[in-house]
Amino acid sequence: MLTAVTILVLAWTISSVAETLGTGDYVATIAEPYLTAELLPVLILFIAAFVAFTMGSSWATMGLVTPIAIQVAYEFGSGFELVPVAVGAVFSGAIFGDHASPISDTTVLSATFSGADLIDHVRTQLPYALTVFLVVIGCYLLNGYLGVPPLVFLPLGTVALVGLVVGLSRVDAGRKGLEPTATITATEIASSESERGSESPETRE
Repeated sequence: MLTAVTILVLAWTISSVAETLGTGDYVATIAEPYLTAELLPVLILFIAAFVAFTMGSSWATMGLVTPIAIQVAYEFGSGFELVPVAVGAVFSGAIFGDHASPISDTTVLSATFSGADLIDHVRTQLPYALTVFLVVIGCYLLNGYLGVPPLVFLPLGTVALVGLVVGLSRVDAGRKGLEPTATITATEIASSESERGSESPETRE
């Protein structure tokens, strides 16, 4: 536990320093001149992801960026029209940055208790996190420029994620010369178990 605890203490220290220095306010101030109503959710997403990645904490990022995002979204939208989308962008970016950060407490503990190298763990989970991140960006752009309602995003995002994961997995398997894993039904499993049960002990050994 010594390595994990040391990394966590250092990560919490960085998080406290960033919060004291006003990292979230500073990043939001830099990005504010480039904001438009159509790109607002995407920029909030990137800001929240960057802050969470550098701080290693999704909760701290939500606390820092959410008030600023709500205020900016209220000013750019017609009242509270963009506020729910902005809050969702903050949460999505914060969770992505925390998930991809090598100084996140959840990432450190996951790698430590599974016996994996920390950087290897981050590298292997990044493709999945980036896939979701790109789908979210696409949904926000559809909402901003084409007016697609947010209620469409859940089924649309689910279909896009399933299609991308299955498609990219097949492409990666073909690139590595691997055969796709066959689907084993419950009937086949039961049949296999019954065959093993009918074998003699010597045969099973």
